[in-house]
Amino acid sequence: MTLQALKPRFRFTIRALLVLMTLLALWCAYSMNWIRQRRELVRSGVVKPAMTSKGLHAVTPGWLGMFGEPGYFSLMVDAPHGSPEFDRIQALFSEARCTGNLTQSGNPF
Repeated sequence: MTLQALKPRFRFTIRALLVLMTLLALWCAYSMNWIRQRRELVRSGVVKPAMTSKGLHAVTPGWLGMFGEPGYFSLMVDAPHGSPEFDRIQALFSEARCTGNLTQSGNPF
């Protein structure tokens, strides 16, 4: 028996390849939408990232780093703590410690 006969052959149907590529495309689209929402919040000024002294970034959630998205250690959010907008921002930046704008929630400090 030769070495060629011992190697397993992987066979795929066109349908299986199509399903696999569709799932991969959906995952990429989901990740890119997540990144778009994050960048839009940073660009609009609603979220102000606090950089470390050496410019290091935290580890991004999921595989967002593979698409070039930086992670954040801490964020200042222009929304009151506990509001639906604050919760949405905290879900988008799950790696960061978010601090809300306390003056909008009635607390002057």
